[in-house]
Amino acid sequence: MKLMRRKISINWHKGKLQSRRAESTSYIELSKLHGRDKEMKDLINSLLCGSSDPGPGESDAKTIFVVGMGGVEVFDGNRVAEEILVSLESLDHVSARDLDSVSLQILVEKICKSIQRKKVLLVLDDVWTDKSSSWEPLNVAFNHAAPENDCWKILSLEAFVGRTEEQCKSLEDMGRKIAEKCSGLPLVAKVLGSMLRFRETIEEWENILNSEVWNLELKEVFAALLLSYCDLRSAEKQRFLYCSIFPKDFDIKRDDMIHQWMAQGYLSSSQNPEMEIIGVRCFQCLVARSFFQDLEKREDGSITCKIHDMVVDFVRDLMQNELVFKLQTAVSL
Repeated sequence: MKLMRRKISINWHKGKLQSRRAESTSYIELSKLHGRDKEMKDLINSLLCGSSDPGPGESDAKTIFVVGMGGVEVFDGNRVAEEILVSLESLDHVSARDLDSVSLQILVEKICKSIQRKKVLLVLDDVWTDKSSSWEPLNVAFNHAAPENDCWKILSLEAFVGRTEEQCKSLEDMGRKIAEKCSGLPLVAKVLGSMLRFRETIEEWENILNSEVWNLELKEVFAALLLSYCDLRSAEKQRFLYCSIFPKDFDIKRDDMIHQWMAQGYLSSSQNPEMEIIGVRCFQCLVARSFFQDLEKREDGSITCKIHDMVVDFVRDLMQNELVFKLQTAVSL
């Protein structure tokens, strides 16, 4: 058994003698970090694809907890607020010391003013409390940050491809309402925009906005993907579901995947010389709906792509549900 020792320094804070654990910094040598690749990807996915739609009584600020071994230090809300303000305003040492005598209320007000209408990503390290009451003042402060409004930009870039300026203007109001369904998630905006590209009229866009899918108990990403999936033709759905066999973050070769579709009989039941052409068209259709991403043309001329982790989870969930349906049908027969 190894005994771990913490370096403790003694300092005065607001007239009281306190022990302080040695601080860590964000400046590290990345080449020496190992064993955290999966956790890092999961965290990034949570930031970009997790639900940001607050429930009743919850904060509008998105919060992700990364929990490790607990410590024994006493949580000091004033100290945390001071450090946040120092970082936000890049205060020098003298100005930072002046905050020692400032109340938490004033500190929170200064934070609100500093982040108002700005987008903020705050990372807190070495915080030793999980009591919601301790965080309430800071949660309120960060609700003054700018909301995520890029979803409309992402959605419109996808949805307005090939449309005239007049058509774009006529669809904009409905499109902005649909963008509110994205809950600040770029992947949802891209998927919805890709689907709306194929919808011509305001009525069709309104059907997307009022779809019953939004009332299902699904993540926003899954709801958007389900809408786009249901919009596919039957044969395209079958080929898309086959993609559940590919692992996450896997480089998929387009031609290899098309040959696998052919081998499974998903392109034609007979030897059709145009099967590969049909396969390429289906691939392009799935790309247009943002089911595939990170397209790359290699030096040998081959084309590769990847499937977003959330899309992999979605298609695997679909496959499980379809298998259950088939089993239920078989039993009933």
